[in-house]
Amino acid sequence: MENIKKGQKIWIWVDRRFGSRIIETTVKTIGPKYITTSYGIKYYANTLREVNACGAASYIILDLEEHKKEEEYKRKIKALGKIEWNCIESEDIDKIFNILRDYI
Repeated sequence: MENIKKGQKIWIWVDRRFGSRIIETTVKTIGPKYITTSYGIKYYANTLREVNACGAASYIILDLEEHKKEEEYKRKIKALGKIEWNCIESEDIDKIFNILRDYI
């Protein structure tokens, strides 16, 4: 478990009926097993995931900027998988290959 304290500002990702969003809140209580937020949701202290979730479980975000970077990275990786490589010119393929050569 991270170094989380009562009253600490955190963010939670929620996916509810009207769409997913990130909500700013604070830690209301923290115990060995559970964390409760002022938003009224209980989370497991070891995973930061919602207890008794229905559908997609909400989760606690401790560093919003780091979370945004990770989500952007995931989006870029997903976009690479959708590229129609036969539409890209061979010179551009060579440039891309030279950049990625060390990762293959």
